[in-house]
Amino acid sequence: MTPDGLLTFLALVVAVYAVAAPVAKLRVRLEIRVLQIVAAVSAVSLTLYLEFFGAADGSFTSKDAAFLVVLGWMLVAWLIHRLSKLGPSSLPVLSKLVDELLVEERYAELLKLVEPHLSLIDQVSRRKSRLQRLHDWLAGLTGKGSVEYFIKKLDDDEKKRRKKRMPVGLVRIVGRLHVIVPSLQKGEKYAGDVLRSIYRAEEARRFMVEQRPYAAISLLRLERDERFEFSDRFFGDLIADAGSALYLEIREQQTTRYQLRVYPEHNRLLHFLFSDAENARTLGVWKPIGEYLLRRLDPAVDPDYVAYLNGPATHFEQEWWRDSTYVGIQFFRLMVTSAAHQGVEWHMWLYCLPLILKKLEENYDTSTPLVDTTAEFPTRGARLIYEIVDALGDFVKLAPDLPEGSPHRGVPDRFEHANGNIPVSAAIALGQCVRTIATSGRLGDRFAILMHECVLRDITDLPQQGENGRLRGLLIQSLVQGGDTMGRACDQGYGQGLATLLQSADHVLRYHARDYIAGIDAAYPDALPEHLRPSPPPRRHEATP
Repeated sequence: MTPDGLLTFLALVVAVYAVAAPVAKLRVRLEIRVLQIVAAVSAVSLTLYLEFFGAADGSFTSKDAAFLVVLGWMLVAWLIHRLSKLGPSSLPVLSKLVDELLVEERYAELLKLVEPHLSLIDQVSRRKSRLQRLHDWLAGLTGKGSVEYFIKKLDDDEKKRRKKRMPVGLVRIVGRLHVIVPSLQKGEKYAGDVLRSIYRAEEARRFMVEQRPYAAISLLRLERDERFEFSDRFFGDLIADAGSALYLEIREQQTTRYQLRVYPEHNRLLHFLFSDAENARTLGVWKPIGEYLLRRLDPAVDPDYVAYLNGPATHFEQEWWRDSTYVGIQFFRLMVTSAAHQGVEWHMWLYCLPLILKKLEENYDTSTPLVDTTAEFPTRGARLIYEIVDALGDFVKLAPDLPEGSPHRGVPDRFEHANGNIPVSAAIALGQCVRTIATSGRLGDRFAILMHECVLRDITDLPQQGENGRLRGLLIQSLVQGGDTMGRACDQGYGQGLATLLQSADHVLRYHARDYIAGIDAAYPDALPEHLRPSPPPRRHEATP
């Protein structure tokens, strides 16, 4: 290799770096640069020495040796690049790079740079890396009470007895070794700064919603307080965007062969949330979804959407996978069903559904042109009300299909809230929905009767005997009391509304729901007409002597 060749090679290296991907350049800045500098200086110095001071010796000249030195340098540089890993010492540089990328709005490069190292960053930020744990353990052996601290860290009795025989002085000598183990306090600070910057960056979160939604899953898995606010905003943005991955995954889940509680890995959001429904419970994903739906159903917030829901439902099936309320209801259906089958002891805030139904009822208006009040579902809002009633009924009827020992199979002795029991909570929520329907002056008799008949079918689907018979009795009590578990006096207006709906119900359903009719008659003695009131039991006549 001649000097000209060496200069050409160096120019080529500079050119390659100039056209390299931005993330690759950032990756180079995080490497062990000391090793790269030492390798480069050594290789260039040796090459120059061979070029100017080396002597030719037979067929193998000094120029040939210089060429081999350059090849060796290339190999060493590549190995350093491939084998170098991000360590705590690189976190200050990483923190600076993250700030630069956020300021320059280079979010794709930011995520590609940080994602592979999130586990390390999280460990260092919580002092869970090996060096930090070793330093803290050794430091804990020094000072007052160090012996008791050390004993507490040991589990089995044999180790405790062995520890008690160790001299206190030896324990403290070992503890003083913490001064030679790096505490990584700066690394802890910079790691925390990196995560806080990403969690709180509004534009970066919106970029994830629109372009890289699955990058957020890694952030949601970290055990940091910032993830809860990030989760609320992230899922709120997802439900607000009809083209988001959340809409696409829910549609695929509900329209393909997949069961409600089997989530393929390529549906990564639903797989993360519901394959282990504890993730959905921990993050409280119902909160941003429910709050967005309730907010959008406020006429003062989105009057155009309210007007859309009051339009005819003729072709709603072709549109509802882009409708936030419909998709939100299906989200709750998936979440609650998964939690019930997995034994997650929480109602998963299915109580949002009666609130959504109440909003739909308040906005209900059939005066819009082209609305057919004789149709099964006169408006889009009517179809959404049906979806809520149907979902809650399905939640109640989950109990017989749940495995033995499930916390959702038991039924309390009294009619009261059981927040860890989904079928019981769904029965209470369904009672609240029926109260809204039976006392509404907007829904119209025909549609209200249809919704009431849906509830009658839910009653008749439950057996009258055994544990599920007790659930049937609780459902009936909830319907009779309008979901009110406080034991307050029954509202006669509500009782009259139930009686009116019952008079127009299918006579077969009435026959199979006689215990429901008896419950209404007991709570509202003057509400039912004579022909609907249950017949009194025949009187027992005394035997003739």
